[in-house]
Amino acid sequence: MHCKTCGVQLVTGATTCVGCGTILSKPSTSAVCQVCGQPTTPGARFCKKCGANLEQVRASVAAAATSVSSVPQQVSPTVTVQPVQTSDEDRCPHCGAVTLKWSKFCKSCGKSRLPSELPPSIAPPTRARVPAPAPITRPTHALPATRPPSAKSKKLSLFVTGTVLVLVLGAGGVAYWRLVYRNKPQQANATANTPNPPAGPTNPQAQAEATGEVTANQASGSQTAPIEAQAPSGGSEAELAAPSPTQSKNRSSTSGGQPAAPAPPPYQQAHTNAEQAFAAAQYIDPPNNSALYWARMAIQQGDPSALQIEQQVLEQMKTTVQAQRASRNYDSAIMLQSRLMQLFPDRTELQQMGSSIADEQQAYSRQLEQQRKAEEFKAQSKEFSLQHRHVLGLQGFQPVYSYCEGVLRITPDGIARFDCTRGDARGRCDHLSFTASDLRDIQLKKDGMLHLAGRSGNADFQADAATIQGALDALRNMKSK
Repeated sequence: MHCKTCGVQLVTGATTCVGCGTILSKPSTSAVCQVCGQPTTPGARFCKKCGANLEQVRASVAAAATSVSSVPQQVSPTVTVQPVQTSDEDRCPHCGAVTLKWSKFCKSCGKSRLPSELPPSIAPPTRARVPAPAPITRPTHALPATRPPSAKSKKLSLFVTGTVLVLVLGAGGVAYWRLVYRNKPQQANATANTPNPPAGPTNPQAQAEATGEVTANQASGSQTAPIEAQAPSGGSEAELAAPSPTQSKNRSSTSGGQPAAPAPPPYQQAHTNAEQAFAAAQYIDPPNNSALYWARMAIQQGDPSALQIEQQVLEQMKTTVQAQRASRNYDSAIMLQSRLMQLFPDRTELQQMGSSIADEQQAYSRQLEQQRKAEEFKAQSKEFSLQHRHVLGLQGFQPVYSYCEGVLRITPDGIARFDCTRGDARGRCDHLSFTASDLRDIQLKKDGMLHLAGRSGNADFQADAATIQGALDALRNMKSK
């Protein structure tokens, strides 16, 4: 809505023009919400439709009208309050009031909202009608539209493809291992047993003898050969030496070409492998590629010289056992001898070797035990260098003494032995022995002599004070035990 005097756009429900101050109409008894245009009951504080505070809206509208009335007319007014418009509402093209979209007339100004009755300046522009596109016809043989695959389906297909590929590669690897590595000895034997074909033309009879196949003609020839060799003595040497027609034919056919190369024996490869393993010191290990393994394989295929290789392996292993035995490594020697017993169960010398090694090990253990006890006995024994006093006689009612030097040894078994190492002036050298039960008195005399009284006799010893005190304590300790 616009003012008829100055043409300024008016606020919905305004009674005075904000541009020129012209009174538009008398206020109606029923108030209208300044925000959404909903009629309100007199005295209501809030709008039932939009919930706006009517008192605050009226105060803001009055303040705007008062402030705008003091402004000169050339200043264009500004709208301070804008009504809230919902999705089901629209504005009137005449007055700008908020109305429902399906209303034919504005409830504020009462004018028609139909596009046909709007003036040209207000009516909305007409749009050119675009013709509808022609329908697309699909041929009968066209394929139906397919839905593009999602990212999840792509990941699932890639996972399934990878899993199938891994399974196929794993199965192929297992099959290859079984065919190549697991059957390697059988392939080697088959290769060794297969004779090489001769380079030139071969004699059918020699080839048949090498492969073991006999034809009818060869069978007849083999039967006639002994007969010709056993011809009666009445025939001439020319008749005996004359070849048969079949032999002359074979000789004529082979005389023009090279002689047939002899086929290698079936055990040649196994024999070579045995020699190579023996040279590499692989006597019995590894079990499936050792000199003993290939030698026995060649023996099974008819190699008479392979027995020598087997014997060499045995001798070499016996030498190794003896070396372990000489170095006192009896456990390794017994373990190796037990393994040889399993590989050569019919060799009695191996059993005798095992018995001798066990006896030697026990003797060596006893020797070590004796040495240990001797060292322990020696460590627990105590030795003292003393002088044993001898009474040579009396001189002026005074005894005359002489001394021999020796060692008093006290051992843990309760025995005290004195062994003379240097005799006295007359060459006397005593060897005394006392047991704990024999000793009756052990004392230190006033003159510093160690006095021992036993059942077999008495003995006095002389030395420095520290040595005498140490011997006295050791003897008393031995007697107390």
